[in-house]
Amino acid sequence: MRKLKTNNVLPKIEPYMNEIEKKNNSEFFTPKYDLSEAEVLRLSDELLYEKALDIPDNYRHVIIEVGGKSKYANLCRYVEGAVFEKTFGYDTARMHEEYGPYEASSRFILSVDRLDGKPVGSFRIITNSEAGFQTLNDMQDDPFNIKLDDAVEKHGMDDFDRIWDLSTLAVLPEYQNCASSVDMYYALNKSAEMNGIDHYISIIDDRALRLLRDVIGIPFVPLADSKPAPYCGSEKSSAVYSSVPGAYNELCDRFKTAKNGRLKSMLDRIVNDSTADSVVFDNTL
Repeated sequence: MRKLKTNNVLPKIEPYMNEIEKKNNSEFFTPKYDLSEAEVLRLSDELLYEKALDIPDNYRHVIIEVGGKSKYANLCRYVEGAVFEKTFGYDTARMHEEYGPYEASSRFILSVDRLDGKPVGSFRIITNSEAGFQTLNDMQDDPFNIKLDDAVEKHGMDDFDRIWDLSTLAVLPEYQNCASSVDMYYALNKSAEMNGIDHYISIIDDRALRLLRDVIGIPFVPLADSKPAPYCGSEKSSAVYSSVPGAYNELCDRFKTAKNGRLKSMLDRIVNDSTADSVVFDNTL
């Protein structure tokens, strides 16, 4: 990637929050999907100022872990809302309906473009809580009709605190050809390792699944031998499972045998920590 010059490429970032606001940042939150352009730019600037100043200039896109109760999580919800409206026809009310029960147990991996000063994409992760996991809740009804005991026994998920539900992967259309999805997945894996997570579960639209499983090589398998089916506006989605340690080992093997230069470069970002300096791990933010 070309070297970015701070003095004439990256925007000057001004501080906006005082110390009291920072302390209160994670105490109160209002999930919002319909941010205005001005709100998006302001929140992005604040976040970059707080967390990205020490990241080397050669990284245009930075990856930041964000707690679901942080006001910065609304940047992730903004991306989700924009992508899901375009792809599945979701409006704001539908987003609140689908994800409202899980907002307090959500955390995010967010990619931000420092040149444009706005979010690029995000992963939503749902952690164990009284609300349960969206995937395990939804899979028990039509169209998947998977019994909870069958899924737990099939994949050895006996400790729910070691499960992460990969609820959404959303990348704005203008960034879908960049490496942000790969870098977000790198950050996801590292955070999962640091938090003692053994299992990923998800219900994924076929287009995203092709990227994650068939291109990058994440070894998702059908959850409890289930079949693809229409789900929440998607014509074809799959309920899937992946072992976290198994996923990393599979990616290492794929990197060693990859002959395609672009694929090898993508896998290098995950396997060899080649973009580690662009990632900030702090889900309390």
